[in-house]
Amino acid sequence: MKDFSAPQAAQFLSLIDHTGSMQTACRQMYMSYTKGWKILKEAERQLGYPLLITQSGGAEGGFSQLTPKSKDFLDRYLRMEKELRMEGERLYKKYFSGEEETES
Repeated sequence: MKDFSAPQAAQFLSLIDHTGSMQTACRQMYMSYTKGWKILKEAERQLGYPLLITQSGGAEGGFSQLTPKSKDFLDRYLRMEKELRMEGERLYKKYFSGEEETES
């Protein structure tokens, strides 16, 4: 489990989706291709389904794209992350907006 974190996996999948390349996503995250595969395989193991459709290079070049389940996972994760940020902002305002700290 040490190679998997949901935020890192989500960022990785977002970059792969955007660039169409796992190798480019790895470069943009400043990690080795091997580390990228470890993150991907651990996420697949924990989620229980494949995350990528890949084709190795060759005359036409290779590509990586998200599976439909992977796109769904990423979409749900990003929506959850957005809601968590909004809730965090709401709670911050509740506890710290304009209130001066009182001494006990």
